[in-house]
Amino acid sequence: MRAIDLRQEVQAVHGNWRSYDTLNVWNILKNEIYRSEAEPSYVCWAILWTEAEGTLKLSFTEVAGDLTSWPPSYNFNRPGMEYYLKTLQSSDGGQSWEDTGWKERLDERWDLNADHHIRHVFQIENGQLIRNFCRTQEGFTVNGNRATYDEAKSWEAFPFEEKPNSPVLKKLPTIWTSGNGGEAWEQIYSFPAENNFFITGFHPLRNGSILAVGAVNPSHVNAFDKNWVSITESWDKGKTWSPVQKLLTNDDYLVPQGMCEEFDFVELDDGRLLMIMRTDGLSTHMLQTYLEREDSGQWKESTPTTNALFKHSGYPYMRRASDGTIFYYTLQNILYTCDDGASWNELEIGNSYYGQIAEVSPGKMLAVTQRNIGDAAFQYVHDAYMLQTTFEYARTAVIEQTDSVRLGAVSVIGEESYDDFHLYAEVRADGETGIAFQVNGDSYYFAAIVIPCNEFRSPGAAAGQEQDAYLLIGMQENGAVTILRRIMLERMQPHAWIGMQMDMQDGVLKAAVKKSADSPAKYVVIKEDAFSSGKLGLFTNRSTGAFKNMKIASESMPLRSNWGDYADAYKSLDGKPMKEKEY
Repeated sequence: MRAIDLRQEVQAVHGNWRSYDTLNVWNILKNEIYRSEAEPSYVCWAILWTEAEGTLKLSFTEVAGDLTSWPPSYNFNRPGMEYYLKTLQSSDGGQSWEDTGWKERLDERWDLNADHHIRHVFQIENGQLIRNFCRTQEGFTVNGNRATYDEAKSWEAFPFEEKPNSPVLKKLPTIWTSGNGGEAWEQIYSFPAENNFFITGFHPLRNGSILAVGAVNPSHVNAFDKNWVSITESWDKGKTWSPVQKLLTNDDYLVPQGMCEEFDFVELDDGRLLMIMRTDGLSTHMLQTYLEREDSGQWKESTPTTNALFKHSGYPYMRRASDGTIFYYTLQNILYTCDDGASWNELEIGNSYYGQIAEVSPGKMLAVTQRNIGDAAFQYVHDAYMLQTTFEYARTAVIEQTDSVRLGAVSVIGEESYDDFHLYAEVRADGETGIAFQVNGDSYYFAAIVIPCNEFRSPGAAAGQEQDAYLLIGMQENGAVTILRRIMLERMQPHAWIGMQMDMQDGVLKAAVKKSADSPAKYVVIKEDAFSSGKLGLFTNRSTGAFKNMKIASESMPLRSNWGDYADAYKSLDGKPMKEKEY
């Protein structure tokens, strides 16, 4: 069978047809890569990077000590406790990991939680590693909140009393380098304390500079204060930095967005930056903005926007792969965009809490996150571990008909007419969606997946629920529709992707639909003397609809051996959906 180039071969006849890219994903593998010898284990905060020769390294916080000590505390610098950054490495793309044995003592003055506040590590041209590290500075304090265990609250999930206006050592950004792969680090720059700056996004640009984004945050602990999204740049590998430029800020004083300091960005081909910003206000979603460099060298931001997938989360880690696909690892799932943030899609293959992603090779991604732990005191009640997810992917084109009120929207595939044929497609069944065949002008036959309770007919009623679905074989001739055969399918959710095959041989049509990779196919077999030669095409009726991964052959073939993978079937090896919602 030959793959159909949907962008080049499909021509609209009626309706509003557009094309865009999405991802095919396969070989989704999950495995635990580290858990402390102590039980329960306390590990958190992934830092993942790739070095020039392909070595992967993963650092994370580990806390060890007397598990019977009492009470629980967010101060990890107590006697009898260890609080350090541990590092693993892999030389085979994450198939196996080995412990380097390195234990880097973390911030010895910090006593609020185990957050390492290192967001990014990358390698520069001379082979050195460089990182940002926000850490305390002796004697520099602000009024903050300090959590102290309260036995009276032991009946509650959070048995701590947060004491406001407590003196808290403030974290300030510093820049470090390592010449031996991360075993030892040297600080090369500290931002002035009076800047009140805090770095979370930290990446090299194609022009050779290094860009850091974060917030100018006077109080450090209150995201509802006047915090500014801020940016600075280094042209000498981190040794000196430009004056911090303030950009966006909290500007809604009725219900503050709660703009905090946690942001990340990727560089686009046109030199703009796509940045995602965390907000902590009531019922807020994450925001995205574009930064564009002006002739003066300063940066100018676009008006922030959001969408339904940008639910509240922790740090918005972003990774732009070599093919331009941008991944955003979040508390819900992995989100991705193939059009530089104009639209986003969701891969339901696992969520993260402060996780990070690396590109192992073109088309293969590796993600690491903590599991069973969030911002936590020691001792913690769960046995935490570091989880790895790998997956392979490729871009594929989708063609979509966008006019939901159009009767008989049709497009044709190429110029060839077929007597016998075999066609496979993945169809997004939004209401009345399918394949047209024997297309001659305004007359054609069709095989359509029909979901009567859809968003056009019953707005809101179909949302999030499976509905009765049918497979219809019909004919449209000069505006008149005749139904030739109808069968009941499984219940399906509107907008779900469904596998569909059609096979024509000597005037006998076989049409079959498969809801998912592990569901049985349902068939209709019909013979019509009027079946003859004609073009093949795509069909929707008073519905939107979409098609992808289409293949065609100019001869009859068995259906049972030609079912593909489905966009709604991101499965683990045991066939169970991977929709973890823990952290």
